[in-house]
Amino acid sequence: MSRSSTATAGSRGAGSCPGVGSVCSFSRLAEGLSFDGRDTGLRPEGALGGGVSYMATLTSGEGIDVPDLNDVGSISGRLAYGRGAMTVGGFAALHDCPSTTPEDGDATAYAQARVVDVEVGGWREGFHLLAGVVRGVNWKAGPGARLTAVQGLAIRYLPLGAPGLAGAEPTLRVSWADAGGGTGNGRGTLVTPGLTAYISGRNGVVTNLDSYSPAGTGRTAWSIKVMTLLHH
Repeated sequence: MSRSSTATAGSRGAGSCPGVGSVCSFSRLAEGLSFDGRDTGLRPEGALGGGVSYMATLTSGEGIDVPDLNDVGSISGRLAYGRGAMTVGGFAALHDCPSTTPEDGDATAYAQARVVDVEVGGWREGFHLLAGVVRGVNWKAGPGARLTAVQGLAIRYLPLGAPGLAGAEPTLRVSWADAGGGTGNGRGTLVTPGLTAYISGRNGVVTNLDSYSPAGTGRTAWSIKVMTLLHH
């Protein structure tokens, strides 16, 4: 996802997504449950030929600068096939976490997630689309909590070359998620139109407007975020 879309969104009054807090969205669930995000470990990756690429990770599962709590790790792998402007990929992850079964005591369990994603276009080639669907276990919400989330992100980079403004990048993110927590605020739809104004290179200002609608509430929570991008 682009820098203007990686924020997991958050709107006061929107409730709290089971297990991970904030809003129920693709990004929030993936990061909050440690299936995707920065971590300490190993990540071999490369190309197999014929448009096929691979990536694998072995990490502590706790995140950056957080001591490992057990003697096992989290693993994940991804295979992708690219042809022309389109790439289709599949991702699977096993995250080590405390067991949610009382009789297991402090034993370690593994929560799984599976992702299928597609990418069309490139960052500086006009229209760019990224979309994905994830199914897995919301291990922070309790036993049997199965999550489902889908997300699409449409981007278009517009080179401007004007004094003090190198380009503009309008974006639109749409995400629907079911956190599987068995509560009324466990499902929601997030819509985020945004605009990145590039001053030079990758330096610029990002403005996002989040609109989050929890299922069954009949209301929508709004928030606006302004962020700066600095790249050396």
